[in-house]
Amino acid sequence: MEQWLEEFMSGWPAEQRREVAEHLEEGRFISFTDGRSSISTEENILDWAPAWEKEDERRLLLLKDEAERKSLPAVRLKLPSGLQPSVLRKAVLLRGVAVGSESEREDVILLQFESLSPEQIAEGLERLEEEINSFTARYES
Repeated sequence: MEQWLEEFMSGWPAEQRREVAEHLEEGRFISFTDGRSSISTEENILDWAPAWEKEDERRLLLLKDEAERKSLPAVRLKLPSGLQPSVLRKAVLLRGVAVGSESEREDVILLQFESLSPEQIAEGLERLEEEINSFTARYES
């Protein structure tokens, strides 16, 4: 397990650590981060701010297509109001997906695509979207 991942999970209950380790051991772990807390503004980054309202039919998989079309190494994804990156990072990590966050911004996560196949990106975004939808479904009016 990489050092940044060990540090992030320090203090977690053993059962949750085991859950993440199972994804790693079974080769189902998808990492959208290399452990950096941010990337330079000079890098080619797409700022993706989807509308999270129920009536919006856009899915995060459209983000995959856009990133591939523009050959982007990274994307900043704006989160729904009230969803903190630290909460989402833990939730998706339990599903075998690692995402980064930018220390200076509290409403985005950082997704780095450089070392992932299109299939891994699609699977990771699918799991990420499920977690975000789970959160937003609890707060719909």
